[in-house]
Amino acid sequence: MKKKKIKADDYFSAGPLEVARFGKNVLMRSNWDPEQFHKFQKSLVERLPQVENEIDDLIRQSVEIIERNDALSLLRRAFWEMAGLHIEMKSEAEGDEATLRSVQTLEYIQNIAASAAQTQRIESEVSEEDWAALTDTISNVYSKVNREFLLSEHAKRKAEGKEDEDIEEFRHRALIHWVNIRGERYSVHEQAHLSDLLLCQSPIVESVLGIGASHLIVEIEKIHRSLIEGVGRAAEDLRELDAECSPELRQLAKSDPNQFESEEAMREAMDTIIAEKGLRARHEDVVGRFFGYDLFDLEKVTSLPRSVLDVLSWEQGEQTSFLSEGEHRGWPLRITPISQRPFLKIRDGYWCFNAFGLLDNLYRIIQRIVFANRPDLKQDWIGRQKENTERLPLRYFDKLLPGNFQLRDVYYRWYPNDGHPKKEWCETDGLVIYGDHLFIFEVKAGSFTYTSPYDDYEAHIRSIDTLVQKPADQGARFASYLDSAESIALFDADKKEIRQISKGDFRKITVCAVTVDPFTEIASQIQHLSPLGVSAEKTPTWSISIDDLRVCSDLFSEPLVFLHYLEKRMEAGRCESVSVSDELDHIGLYFRLNDYARHATELSQELGGEMRFNGYRQEIDEYFHDRLRDGALPSPFYQSVPLYIRKIIEFCGKDRSDAWVSLVSYLLDGSEECRKEVAEGIEHAVHNQELRKRLQVVSTTGEFRITVACWQPHFFKPDPEFLREHAKTELVCHDEPDRRILEIFFDSSNKIDRLSWSSVRPADIPSERRGFYLREAEEMRARRVRQTKNQRRGKLSRNAPCPCGSGLKFKKCCLS
Repeated sequence: MKKKKIKADDYFSAGPLEVARFGKNVLMRSNWDPEQFHKFQKSLVERLPQVENEIDDLIRQSVEIIERNDALSLLRRAFWEMAGLHIEMKSEAEGDEATLRSVQTLEYIQNIAASAAQTQRIESEVSEEDWAALTDTISNVYSKVNREFLLSEHAKRKAEGKEDEDIEEFRHRALIHWVNIRGERYSVHEQAHLSDLLLCQSPIVESVLGIGASHLIVEIEKIHRSLIEGVGRAAEDLRELDAECSPELRQLAKSDPNQFESEEAMREAMDTIIAEKGLRARHEDVVGRFFGYDLFDLEKVTSLPRSVLDVLSWEQGEQTSFLSEGEHRGWPLRITPISQRPFLKIRDGYWCFNAFGLLDNLYRIIQRIVFANRPDLKQDWIGRQKENTERLPLRYFDKLLPGNFQLRDVYYRWYPNDGHPKKEWCETDGLVIYGDHLFIFEVKAGSFTYTSPYDDYEAHIRSIDTLVQKPADQGARFASYLDSAESIALFDADKKEIRQISKGDFRKITVCAVTVDPFTEIASQIQHLSPLGVSAEKTPTWSISIDDLRVCSDLFSEPLVFLHYLEKRMEAGRCESVSVSDELDHIGLYFRLNDYARHATELSQELGGEMRFNGYRQEIDEYFHDRLRDGALPSPFYQSVPLYIRKIIEFCGKDRSDAWVSLVSYLLDGSEECRKEVAEGIEHAVHNQELRKRLQVVSTTGEFRITVACWQPHFFKPDPEFLREHAKTELVCHDEPDRRILEIFFDSSNKIDRLSWSSVRPADIPSERRGFYLREAEEMRARRVRQTKNQRRGKLSRNAPCPCGSGLKFKKCCLS
């Protein structure tokens, strides 16, 4: 059958570049003529010095405006404009360039305020002229860095033969991320993130900062809530206050309509009413939050001691490196002041305007403060961090896979690396067994480099090697040991044997490389990192941060569905056609498309060009946005399956049996059409068998090969041997490599009482019995054709699927 051509929803071309949108998917294709491309690259290189000068000039203008204005006034204005653009947003997919620029404007003003001293004492609001000029120059800085400088610099490096093209592309992506991406985790998870990492360090935190970790976390959450919810709460409180005072104000106006001829007279009257009602303190609080600076005043928002605020704050002009002379002075490519200290100290007060700047880096900021002030505690911190972070993934797996079997700090004797001459004691951080799945955990607590990929790209490569490649290699080493014998021994830290396991016990083996620092834009593309020397080909590797594990534990409410996601996720990890931004896109694609790697491959082959799968995490973003208001909101994410498939999954989810994990995986692997066919077959069988008092077998053919029996002992006696013989006949009839058998035993209320899951293969049929099954198969085919003809009164289209179940057209099968 000829495939229908897919038509783009949107199409754009500019010279040799084509961009087409198909729903959420974006196709990019280049038809450059080699000579034309060479000329374009040359023009980019030639323009690079001019672009750099233009950006330098824009930054100089920005610094001059910030220096001659009150920094607090600028930051408050930037915050309110950003809040106005974001207040209705539930997902980053709803954002546009204006929303991104508002975040960048707020951050950039704070970075300059920390780096440049105010030239004169000004405490008035910024003028509209200065504000318009400032926002325009900052917007142009980011626009030119993203759209002109990085492309021109990339072209120059290519012309100079700096690196392999794939490495250069990865460097370019890292720079784009460095400049533009903020917000490492969902707001609802910020407190859990700090608790996960800091509570174990409480004695050290208290010895350095003077307060315990739990106290610090509570106060940081107050700042966070003030910044993300303060505007809405202040507006609501203002409306309530106005509603309380308005009746008296209206009564005064009614008694003397002329007394409120001026705005000042009305304010005085309102002030009197507020005083008479005893609302003065409440009024000042609301006005301070809505019209003033109280949302950002850390001594009003929190009870943090000034000693703690001091070490987390820059005084105005104190940070000198961001604006120091040299290449790219003040560019967002440099390490920013806000990533080193999140607060500002201005006019003897402490201020915070940026939630991203506070929370994206806070754990590592506190770690650096500890190391700088108490170097004697560094090893204690590292030890606590290591022990804690090795426990965290297993804790989240307890939530994802209740009742799993875990082993921590497992030792074994094997070759430390390829080519090593003798076996030595090796360690893996943890093992988790659930059904027929084995997870090998390698956890890295080290930090991803805080340096800019522009200044120190090699540090980024080293971080990827440490946090991705090394745990993948360590996991593959254990997998190699597992493969070395029919049964292998596991030992504890004292080298005492604690258990033996066999590779044959597991259908799926997955290495989980878990990191503390989030870098999911890299981890989600591990299959594209081979040019950087990163490879996880030996054993499927899931490279994931603790933040993303936390997200998974909130999204997946069914353990067997989570296991199926991991199977599809590992397939996507080996698929070059799956190009996404982070782990959440993988999850969104799974819930929307199920076998999304296959979908991506087929789509890429059909359309050609490079596919980008965008917007699939939007519903996840919206869910966690709503969780801020309702912490008990259950996850709405599940596999969309027909009723009887859902019942089977729920039944299997109560038991971690190997068979049930395999069964659910097989059912979820089926297409939507196959699932529907099986579910409808079960429903019809349950109903018809009650009337006919005999078994009605349900069978499918093709890629999804399953035979189902719905045993209802209260109507007829189950006969599993008959079913197995029927399945063998189906196997021979369609020349299949295998066939699955599902037996569902119902109680008298037609609820699932128990299941049986097995299979038959050609090897299960003795050669001397093959002729018998061939004859049975021919009779089965003929019987199905006769039954279908009778049902349709002899009318059967030549081009219809053959009733025998072969998958061929009738004219190519039983009609001939």
